[in-house]
Amino acid sequence: MAGEKIQTLFVCLIEYRDLNIYMASTKKGAVKIYLKIGRAEDAVSFFSSLMPRTKLLPSFRRNWALIQATKSALEGNMACSTIPIDLKLTRFQQRVYETISQIPYGETRTYGQVAQHMGQPNAARAVGRALAANPLPIIFP
Repeated sequence: MAGEKIQTLFVCLIEYRDLNIYMASTKKGAVKIYLKIGRAEDAVSFFSSLMPRTKLLPSFRRNWALIQATKSALEGNMACSTIPIDLKLTRFQQRVYETISQIPYGETRTYGQVAQHMGQPNAARAVGRALAANPLPIIFP
């Protein structure tokens, strides 16, 4: 479409054991992590089918903070909560991700417990939907 701005994403792939981890960031911060088992493909090819109207540039440097946080989490340490993030979230999604970020590493909560902690005890399904749409599953586990 004429006049439509095409977003630029910096993408990369890291491999951890049998897991391929595809990452994407803007100049402002992290926007997406995909986890995939199986044969790896280069990050630009992987993202091009998912985001056809996006300019994709390979870059480990632009994803460095996200790579380090991901490796830390995969090795059993808390992911760095200070990595730059560039997400367009609803206010509710933001509250859900902030709430789950406070859960001590290695512990779990039900959707109902998260909703209760947020002061919205009837919002368990909405919490589940927010987490199903989680663009950074390693950062917000």
